[in-house]
Amino acid sequence: TNINSSYFSRKDINLVHKINFKKTSFEIHNQIRAFIFQEYQLPIINNSKIIKSILINEFIGYNVFQEFENYFIISGIDGFKIIAQKLNKL
Repeated sequence: TNINSSYFSRKDINLVHKINFKKTSFEIHNQIRAFIFQEYQLPIINNSKIIKSILINEFIGYNVFQEFENYFIISGIDGFKIIAQKLNKL
């Protein structure tokens, strides 16, 4: 039987994409989410691997970038809040 599926090896995945923070919060959130594939790669912000992105319908100001111990608070050109959760190493 023939199963329709796709396989991507590590060399097929582009690890050099940069997150463009000069976009809307929705676009930034989707860029981060697009790079989260834990078996192969995680996006990196300020040398921290990001495991999860949450977009919140809360205006916090334009182009916010704050780093905390376990997460970042980010907003794009429209000012909506993104929580980018860091990967905690145990």
